Amino acid sequence: MPESSNFLIPELKLQGAITCIHSAKMQKNVATKVQSEAVEAIPKKEDLKDENLVFVAGATGRVGSRTVRELLKLGFQVRAGVRSAERAEALVQSVKQMKLDVENGSEGTQPVEKLELVECDLEKQGQIGPALGNASVVICCIGASEKEVFDITGPYRIDYLATKNLIDAGE
Repeated sequence: MPESSNFLIPELKLQGAITCIHSAKMQKNVATKVQSEAVEAIPKKEDLKDENLVFVAGATGRVGSRTVRELLKLGFQVRAGVRSAERAEALVQSVKQMKLDVENGSEGTQPVEKLELVECDLEKQGQIGPALGNASVVICCIGASEKEVFDITGPYRIDYLATKNLIDAGE
C-alpha cells in the first residue's frame, strides 16, 4: 500500500512481498490462537494450512486471472476456484504461456504445474470448505456478471451472499 495513502489499515506481509489487508477481527483471532496454543498442545485444523497455497475465488475473471498469474510468478501454489472447469480453458492457456523466474525456486517447474482448478459454487456453503482445502490465504475476485443485466438478484447473490459464504468458510 502506498505510504501517501490516507487509509489506516493494518497490513500482513506475506512471502513474496504480497500484502494482505486484514481486519481487527482477524488480529483478535490471531491473538486468541496464540493464547490457546500455549494452553493446549492438540494440533488444530488451522495448523495444517499450507503457507505456500493460495485459493483464488473468481479465478476466470479479468482480475482473478491476473491475480492467479501474479501469484504463480511469485512462486505460490494456486487453487483456482471456478464455477466450471471446462470454461476455465482461457486461464489454463494463459498460465501455460508464462515463464517462472528462477529466483522464486521454480527452476524446471512449469507454471501450470502449480495451478489446480477447483469447481466451486460459492452460493452453496457446503462446497466452499472442501474447495479451500488447506490453503492459508483466500483471495476473493468474484463479482456479479454484467452480461446478465436482467438478473436483478445477481449483485445481492454474488457480491454479498457468495462473498459472505467465502469469508465464513475461511474463518
